Amino acid sequence: MKSTSRTTKTSSLGLSPSEMPVTASNRPSILQPSPPFSSGIPSESTVRNLLISYPSPEDFKYDYGTAGFRYEASLLPSVFVRMGMLAAIRSASLDGEGVGIMVTASHNPERDNGMKLADSNGGMLHPDWEVYAVQFANAPNDVESAISHINELCHSTVPGWSNIFGTSVSNNGRKMCVHIGKDTRSSSPLLSSLAIQGALAMGATVVDHGLLTTPML
Repeated sequence: MKSTSRTTKTSSLGLSPSEMPVTASNRPSILQPSPPFSSGIPSESTVRNLLISYPSPEDFKYDYGTAGFRYEASLLPSVFVRMGMLAAIRSASLDGEGVGIMVTASHNPERDNGMKLADSNGGMLHPDWEVYAVQFANAPNDVESAISHINELCHSTVPGWSNIFGTSVSNNGRKMCVHIGKDTRSSSPLLSSLAIQGALAMGATVVDHGLLTTPML
């Protein structure tokens, strides 16, 4: 599925890592899945471990607000792991165009944090993918159900990508790129790292911009 976002705002998201302008203040880190895992190929064991290690809170339902999720920071680890994975899948659906995650809660109190998700043109995530984000954030903690959810999302949004953790020819690498930036809140480094781990587990290349404002991403 390749769809058009709601704005035409431009950003670094549409650029490959090698095309991005670099200065001393915004030099990004380019991260790849660690061996023996390959770029473009999801690691089932890593995905499973992350889902087990960071379950969502019991009896809590997440909603998607203005461009993303925003809650008290202790409620967010599972969301960041899962949205890192979702951002990678969204990038695959766009044939490797960059998708952005900005870790910020804007003017909320220090105890809060959140994320804004952006499509490759820097605009808001496509409405269909906002729905997918909420569904995945609220998917059961049962690992088999979560794995099934990931498989179904990939199958329905990325042509020819089914049984993503199998060894079929359809799994011989997908282009995926996720850009991530964060604000200065004390919880941002941990939450940013969880989103990065989720994206890497799906086989994405991650461009970690470090401290940024949202428009810079």
